[in-house]
Amino acid sequence: GCFDLKLFEIGRVFFHGNDVQLPIEKNKMGCLITGRYYDDMWSSMTSVDFYDLKGCMENIFDGLKVGGVEFRSSFRENFLHPGKSCGIYAKDQFTGFVGEVHPDTLMRMDLRNRAYVAEIDLDIVSDMFSGEVFYYDLPRFPSVVRDVAFVISQEMEADKMLKLVIEMDKELLEKVSVFDVYIGQNIPQGKKSLGIRFVYRASDRTLTDDEVNQLHGEIVKGILDLT
Repeated sequence: GCFDLKLFEIGRVFFHGNDVQLPIEKNKMGCLITGRYYDDMWSSMTSVDFYDLKGCMENIFDGLKVGGVEFRSSFRENFLHPGKSCGIYAKDQFTGFVGEVHPDTLMRMDLRNRAYVAEIDLDIVSDMFSGEVFYYDLPRFPSVVRDVAFVISQEMEADKMLKLVIEMDKELLEKVSVFDVYIGQNIPQGKKSLGIRFVYRASDRTLTDDEVNQLHGEIVKGILDLT
């Protein structure tokens, strides 16, 4: 069949124990998206992709205030596309996966759309949830936004680049995020264009161009050294 779906389910999953044990129970959340991003005939015909579901997983962990989340491409699962899947690790502990369903699996299930699935171990995540929520005053001074497109190897993980920037611990860098990933025309084979957005802000003043340029140059140089 061919469908436009976005769905999830929360429930218990049972795993075989040894000969003297009862099955092992774990609470899991499973998600699936496929088809068009919007499901009405008047909207864009854009289809969902891996990054849409990965973004959903990022929002879940962010909403639960679980830090130290990494998406590692070294993860392998037979029913997932090896180049479009990753394991989800929180504080170095495996908590789930997200990825595109392998074409062979789609064919066996007689599915025509590309499908993207994710799973999270809720027992592990609930142990990491502290319940602490922090609030900050609304900013009084404007931010400065800089966008940079890096042409990098397709194997390079965006998370490694973002982690490097965060570990620089630059006081005036308010936020760093990926806003675009492109593979195609004008991009060399084996490469991808990764768009990263940097937001700079000071809590006590309006930043000058010279301040931002110097800081931004240091950060961009650090990323280029990594790639």
